[in-house]
Amino acid sequence: MENDNEVSAEGTSGGLQAPPAAYGPPSRVPALLKVLVPSMSLAVVILGTIVLVETIQRRKLQIQNDPHVAASWLVGVRYGSDCSFVPHDGLATIVTRLGLRIPRIGRELSSRYNGVNGSMEVWLGYVSHVANQSKLQCAPVGQMAFFDNLGQSYRGFLDLHKGYTGLFLPGYDHAAKTLTCVVHWLPNINEPSSASKPMRFFIKLPKARRVLPLLTSVGYSAIDNQHGVTVGISHVRLSEALNGGYSHGQRELTFHLHLAGGVVWARNMNMDDVVDNSEIGPPNSAGIVDPYGMNLVLPHTFISRMRSFLTGAPFSVNHASVWVAPVSGAGVSTDMVQFNLPVKPANASSPIVFHLLVRLRQDLVV
Repeated sequence: MENDNEVSAEGTSGGLQAPPAAYGPPSRVPALLKVLVPSMSLAVVILGTIVLVETIQRRKLQIQNDPHVAASWLVGVRYGSDCSFVPHDGLATIVTRLGLRIPRIGRELSSRYNGVNGSMEVWLGYVSHVANQSKLQCAPVGQMAFFDNLGQSYRGFLDLHKGYTGLFLPGYDHAAKTLTCVVHWLPNINEPSSASKPMRFFIKLPKARRVLPLLTSVGYSAIDNQHGVTVGISHVRLSEALNGGYSHGQRELTFHLHLAGGVVWARNMNMDDVVDNSEIGPPNSAGIVDPYGMNLVLPHTFISRMRSFLTGAPFSVNHASVWVAPVSGAGVSTDMVQFNLPVKPANASSPIVFHLLVRLRQDLVV
């Protein structure tokens, strides 16, 4: 019996035992993980979204910095006849994170240039790093400020405001897909050695649709007859790019005009030797349209008679008068143009608008 008790005791103490009873409340780790994992995932998504948005904004602004002169960024691009711009305070969120103070402005930055549908203005913001000089000068690197992906260059015209600079472009070749604006900043325009490093801003241009017919269907001359008036256009040529002022156009387009039975009735054609332009009403203006439907003649420019270098008299060739039109926006894709020409018949009081499609010649003989 004693042995049995000893065996029983040993079995009780050294043998297999039942699992100990659980003490205290059940574990909360699984429940806590169910809350933490979604919360951390949501935080990562939010943080990633913020970083992505900021990265996109930085690329959109194209912020560039020269620590010795200035920091600059692309504020916006405007197209059309009115290129005025209203900066928004949202730009300050990204710019101020770089330690830069962006000027606050609640009014419209009015463009001082009047263009047409093919015009554009690039607006740049900047802050000066030059001591005691908050206002800097903006200048193109070289003579031209803009370059397109077709290898053509264009001169821009400055539109200065406090903390902002607009670069107005009267026109560009609408076959181009991108433009590059290259400028630098300097405290004094007369001290080029103090200029910042070149800053390049890339602009993706809106896609333009060709509206004029294919080149093969258009000749080098065109003629039309209406109500006893005959109008003919020929010998249309486009000059190389010019580096003139805003009022002179980017290029010159010369053409021969054959006219019988009437007189040109356009306010923007200089015909002082034929008729007083002040007699012509505002709606009547001559237009020269490119293959994409853009008028190449700016509102402030005039189409004038070519004159003899010797006598100063209007120049004529084979009974046709020779005209010179300052144009903006023409380029390598301008293979033809459409002339919209108001002509007043000799026996009528109201003008007739002639629409003539003409192919451009590539030789240089006028």
